[in-house]
Amino acid sequence: MNEYHASFVSIDTSMRHPEMSFDLLLDRVKTVMSINKSVLLCHTYNGPKYYVYNLTTRQSQRILNLKIWYNTIKIGMIIKRSKPLHYKIVRFSKPKFRWYDKKFYFYHCIRCELFDSNTWRWKELEEVKLSQKSHFIIQQRYLCSSLHWLIWKRNIFVFDVKMKSYSLLQMPPSVSKDNDKKDIELVEYEKKFVITCMDEINDFMEVWVLEDYNRNK
Repeated sequence: MNEYHASFVSIDTSMRHPEMSFDLLLDRVKTVMSINKSVLLCHTYNGPKYYVYNLTTRQSQRILNLKIWYNTIKIGMIIKRSKPLHYKIVRFSKPKFRWYDKKFYFYHCIRCELFDSNTWRWKELEEVKLSQKSHFIIQQRYLCSSLHWLIWKRNIFVFDVKMKSYSLLQMPPSVSKDNDKKDIELVEYEKKFVITCMDEINDFMEVWVLEDYNRNK
């Protein structure tokens, strides 16, 4: 019988941290994301199970089972309140092929579900429809009350958790042009939405600040 053990190691050797362990979880897990340096969203290696691990209380919660026949494309999480812990998880997955639906041939259709820890249930939302050439890439940021993903190559996918809706934000032309050769980051600075673009080939960096982003939303 194989047994797994996981623990946290701090890179800051000047401070002492209480030992934290994943041993209370029954399954072997990997970390999907860290939220506010206090909550982890974890996924099991041996099955489609998700856990939320609270580093402060050292407690975990297993999320209600996902519909495993839909392959997950991306998953995101936000913390609404820390005490008591209230969080929401959004999951995007690949729908079943619909040969009878013409829209399925013209769009990149994506299922969208939202989990609320207060109601402890998943709710299926309106299907996302993107262009066929649009695909999520790894980077995800929670900025200005919304989840953001870079879309290859010219847009930013924005999911407003409160409104349960999505939109596309077009990047500046100088950033989107030949951006496969650039290092693009989405950050929040002084409650403003910021795009940084590092072009190592041409040796320059751009910083774009979107004014009144929250107001426009």
